[in-house]
This record gives sequence, C-alpha cells and structure tokens, in this order.
Amino acid sequence: MSKPLGGADHRIGAILLSEGLVSERVLARAVELQKQSGGRLGEILISMGAVSAAQFYRALAKQLQAPFCDLRTTTPDSAALKLFTAADAKAFRAIPLFVRGSTLDIAVENPADLNRLEDIRAKTGYRVFPHLAVPEDIDNAMRRYYEVPDAEGSKEPGNQRKEFTTQEAGVYQAQTGDSRLDDSPAVAIVDNLLFEAARRGASDIHIEPFVDKTKVRFRIDGVLESAGDSPRMHHEAIITRLKVLGGMDVAEKRLPLDGRFSTIIDNRRYDLRLSTLPTVFGEKAVVRLLEQTTEHLEFGRLGLSPHVMDQLSKALALPHGMIVVGGPTGSGKSTTLATALNVVNTPGKNIVTVEDPVEYIIPGVNHTQVNTKAGLNFATAIRHILRQDPDVIMVGEIRDSETAEMAFRAALTGHLVLTTIHANDAISVMTRLEDMGVNRYLALTSIVAMFSQRLVRTICPWCKYTETASEQVIQDVMNAAGIPAGEKVSVVGTTRPCVGCPDRAYKRRTAISEIILVNDDFRRRYLESGDPKSDPMLNPARRHEGLLADGARKVIEGLTTWDEVLSVFRTGQD
Repeated sequence: MSKPLGGADHRIGAILLSEGLVSERVLARAVELQKQSGGRLGEILISMGAVSAAQFYRALAKQLQAPFCDLRTTTPDSAALKLFTAADAKAFRAIPLFVRGSTLDIAVENPADLNRLEDIRAKTGYRVFPHLAVPEDIDNAMRRYYEVPDAEGSKEPGNQRKEFTTQEAGVYQAQTGDSRLDDSPAVAIVDNLLFEAARRGASDIHIEPFVDKTKVRFRIDGVLESAGDSPRMHHEAIITRLKVLGGMDVAEKRLPLDGRFSTIIDNRRYDLRLSTLPTVFGEKAVVRLLEQTTEHLEFGRLGLSPHVMDQLSKALALPHGMIVVGGPTGSGKSTTLATALNVVNTPGKNIVTVEDPVEYIIPGVNHTQVNTKAGLNFATAIRHILRQDPDVIMVGEIRDSETAEMAFRAALTGHLVLTTIHANDAISVMTRLEDMGVNRYLALTSIVAMFSQRLVRTICPWCKYTETASEQVIQDVMNAAGIPAGEKVSVVGTTRPCVGCPDRAYKRRTAISEIILVNDDFRRRYLESGDPKSDPMLNPARRHEGLLADGARKVIEGLTTWDEVLSVFRTGQD
C-alpha cells in the first residue's frame, strides 16, 4: 500500500543517499510520486532516470545483506547451468552460478524469497546460496543460456507485478499494461495489498477500520502480522473497490456480505474469497487467497510421517467406505482432502465433490458449490450426486445429521467418501458424530479411517541456532515421543530471525497427524469399551502415535520447536 517513506523504503533511500547516488530533493520527489501512484520506490527512481537498475539493485543487495551478482559480466559455470532445464529457469526465475561442494550459488531477483529458494533446493539437492541480480539481466541470461524466448521479468524483487484491471462475471482478471487501469488511490492500494500478500505468502488479508486509521494485517503461516496502516479517509473507497471486484452490493453496508474473484500474480492464479462485516467504525473486510495449483498436492509435501502416509494410502486404495479428516479451523483439512483426491484421481474414476466453498480446482474432478439460497445444501447435493454414477465423493464438511446420514448412505452403497469434521483428535471423530445423532453402529460400519492433524510452523533453515534446548524440554519431548530414558536426542533450543525473516524465525508449516484404521478388531473393541479414549488399542495418543508424539518427533528432526508444537494445543485450537 502507498505510504510515506519508511520501513524498507526508508532503508533503501538512506543507502542511496549515503552513496551519493541520489540527492534528497530527488528522493523526496520519488516519494511524492510513490504516494500518488502507489508504486514501488525503486521502480519510480529507475523510471525517473535517477539511478540505473544496476545501481539500485546493488544498493538493495546491501539492504538485504546479500551479495550482488552482475550477470552482464559474470559467466556461470557449465556444471551449474546443467542443474536447470529451461522450464526450471523460467519457473524459478533464477540462474545457477557455481557449485561449491554441497552449495549452489544462484542468481535470483529476491534472495529473501525463502519459498522459492526451498523449491530450488528440493529440485537440485544442493544447499542454495542466493545472489541478488537485476531482473532484466536474469531475463537476458535465461535467453542466453536456456533459449527461453519471452521470459516475463519483474521490475521489483520478490515477484512479478501484474496490473489489476477488469471484472467480468465475478472473476477479476489481472493483465499487464492495460490502458483501462483506474488510477484512483483505492485501486492502487488494493492492487498493492493483493500483490504484497501474494509475495509474502499470506493466506488472508484483514482490513480493519478504526477511528483514525485503517489497520491492515496479513495471516502468514497461521499468525497475523501487521502490514501497515492506511489513512482512514481511504477506507470506504477500499471496501467499495473490493466489493466491486467480488461482485457484491456496494450500497449494502448494514449486513455481512460474501464475494469472490480471481487474479493472476507472477504467473500464478489465485482464487480470492471476500467477506465483509459491519463494525462501529465501518465495514471490516477479510480476503482469503487460495492459489489454484495442484503442484503441492502430494502427501510428501504435507509433512506426514511415513507411518501415517502408509496407513492413509491403504485407506484410499479401498473401493468403498468413509475417510474422515478431523481438526479445528485452519488445520489444513481441506488441503489434505484435496491431496487425497489428487492421489485417487485417475481416468477410470468419476470423482464428484460438494464444497462450501470450492477451494482447490483439480483437473478431472467435478466440483459442486453449495448454494443455500437456491436450496442446494450438502445433503441435497449428495442425494443428486449419487445419481451421477460416482466412484469417489468428497463432502467438504459434515455439519449436521442430515449431511452425515447422506454421506454414510453413500459409503454403504459402494462409494469411497472423503469428508471433514471438527474434532480434537482421531478418536473424537466418533464422539462428534454421535453428538450429531449418528448411530454408532452405522458410523463404525461405514468408516474405514479416522485422521486428525494440526499445522505447526517450521524453522527457517537460516534461522536455526546450534545450541540445544534445556534438559527439561528434551525430557518432555522424549516423553511425548515415547523415547526411553537414556537415549540421546538433540533438540533445537531457540531461534533468531535471519535477513529474510525480520520479525520471525519460521517459514512455512508442516502437519502433525495421527490416523486410526477402522477394522473389525477396532469395531468390536470400540463397542465393548467403556472409555475408548483411555484404551491404548483404540487411541493412538495412548501408544505414542498421536498428534503430540508426531510433533515431538518433528522437534527431534529439527523441523520445529517444542514451544511451537505446544502452542497449537495451548491456544484452544484443539
């Protein structure tokens, strides 16, 4: 969003001033233009001719404490270049430079983009050491070394910026260089918000009105972080702009409203869900960003343990029955279901879903959106889906007894049914279903697997301290994981933010999970048990195979911290 010189812009401005590349007058003029256009300071300075692209990016490298690579004078090593295909270079917008042992030096447009660096590490198998390079030079190098004909570069590090222009049938398209772009401050602010949220990997944007300002926060890796403030005078215009994009009634300010639109940023398509809520100071808005890709819908990317992955794969291979995924809001249930669908999605299967809302579009899968105003609820949709000759049915969530009854009917009539429910752990799935009025015998007959998960933040690879945790923490972790006393384990004690994590030392999230395969022995024992949760044969937590135990093992693996694991249980999310 457009704001006075401050934060990152202040630091880069100070560097440019100290090196004599710009004068205070030129910098002040650039800041003034930034306020008017909502653009980025570097882009404005370069377009003014105040600095060259190389000068600006050298200064930016100093700010980020990263080495600068001039690709115009640097010749990459041929062995390094062979680590990439042309598609890799275009997807990562990066040029491999040199191989030093287990380290790959690489030229990128944003060395703080840890998501992209991790993807490169996963692709090459090398630890990645990033160098900042001018985006245009990266484009030229891609054409020179990989014959990429028309790589689209960005003018700013971090992401490729698209201009947001048109709204058609509730779908907001992002295009570059469109002359129809509205120049109003609200448009610039909203465009910058969407761009910045996508660049930082935010799942939600919160726009909150107060008496003297509008507060903006991003939810990143499950945690709300401040994204700055906007003048209060722009709030109504911002909300109106979002409503227009979402196909909502701009005149209705007394009632909560929902809308949706789509956009493309950095060649990635996002489906955005908009919700507004009246408050005493005006309408509060929350925008959810859902990246429309199936690239990450793999069990290996979810962070599931080998045991859980094996058990879940066995359940998905069954021709019929119900698999229930339990967990609180924001625990990744929808992503796990989408991944499961992606796994079973073959040309020989008819897969139909009913969701509210549809979050992941998977090619080859028939997605149905609930529409309560039109009378299409979960139960009604399932009833009609059964007439569509389905092999696999995905029900977004079991919310009531009617939906549960229809879902169980589908599972008992030769269909594989995948669904979610709000439950504390795997064994509690049965309790929640019984609370809804579902017959215990019906549930046990239909269900083939009960799965539960949480999401914990993983430690940024560059933020790890080498010092170990206290003896008490190590003992707690060992007890939770069921490791006998006397064995030696190493546990990361504390973390500190690196240059790419100025306010936190975590990047991305991984799942901690547990699963119960419901077989004849389980059914018999459950019916005979007076307290299933206390029975080690029924409850994974009682035999160190539950959520906390999986979290403890990930702590031992160095993926997260014990405090982070405990936080998902302390905060009431379970």
